[in-house]
Amino acid sequence: MLGAAPCGAITSACSSSSEIGVFAIDGSVDAQVADVDGLAADSSDDAVSDGGSCAITATPFDAGILFDAEGGGVDLSCTYTLPCGLPPTLVAVGCETFIGYADGSPDAFVPVSCTIPEGQGCTDGSLTPGPRGELSMICLDCFGGGRRPRGLRKPRIRAKNALGEYFARMAHEEHASVFAFARMHEELVRFRAPRALRSAALRAKGDEIFHAREMTSLAEKNGGRSTPARLKRFRTRSLEAIAIENAVEGCIHETFGAVLILWQSRHASDARVRLAFRKIAVDEARHAALAWSLATWFEKRLDPAGNRRVLRARNRAVRKLTSARAPEVPALDRVVGLPSSTERIRLVTCMLSVLDLA
Repeated sequence: MLGAAPCGAITSACSSSSEIGVFAIDGSVDAQVADVDGLAADSSDDAVSDGGSCAITATPFDAGILFDAEGGGVDLSCTYTLPCGLPPTLVAVGCETFIGYADGSPDAFVPVSCTIPEGQGCTDGSLTPGPRGELSMICLDCFGGGRRPRGLRKPRIRAKNALGEYFARMAHEEHASVFAFARMHEELVRFRAPRALRSAALRAKGDEIFHAREMTSLAEKNGGRSTPARLKRFRTRSLEAIAIENAVEGCIHETFGAVLILWQSRHASDARVRLAFRKIAVDEARHAALAWSLATWFEKRLDPAGNRRVLRARNRAVRKLTSARAPEVPALDRVVGLPSSTERIRLVTCMLSVLDLA
């Protein structure tokens, strides 16, 4: 049954408690997770020294969720422009990218879901970057979290370095989540959902406003800026379409986003980033709990065929999450606390195991 996914804890079973602490889908985080040592300290603005000329820019396609003929969710892609070429942790084989070993050879079993397009660093199946190594990648999904509403228009992101770009993109995604939860509240009112669910959606909207402000502040501090989130005209949706979006964006993406940002709140080298992510992790855990509560409510109101389509969409999101690989940029990853490819795989595997989705 779709709504039977457990809402118990995602705990230190995924990692030692010193690494990830205790996370629960009910929105609670064990007090030991807080990393309060040195909160008054701050990292240097030069912690990431990519230089403006090597700034990586991200351009999402028309983001959000499309629905295929069977009602399944299909995420759209991002284009990443790398003016100084691939980071050392990635290796290109033809037009495909792979995680690289220390000796520069590719790990054929760990592909990154990114392709170098024809004419933008690849020609006739061979790698042909520009004079400075410049190329672009089209990635299966945009790296980052947040509940993305359908019809989200692509932003313009400008940054002096990778850190500014990272926070500018996060600010845009958090701003988009404000619209997502506002829309959720309107739709729950229309379908006469219980007051507790409607109130939780409104509270989540308020959380995302705070998140967007925090990420905007960090982006501006690091020379990054993005245009505000904008959506295409919203059309009335069926309960099944809303349930599919919730299964993909909420139960899978948001739940893993909560796990990921909790990890970052422990491992980011920048004290201000740790503090901001600590608060956001608690909120995102609560949003994940809301997604699973909504899944149970939707299941009771959809017919068996509709529930099967929702389940198929969720399973596709699970497969995509397990296959996606994010390129590593060591200097950036250290400041914001992103896990390595191996650590990310372990976090995904553990989350799916605890949720009985493996």
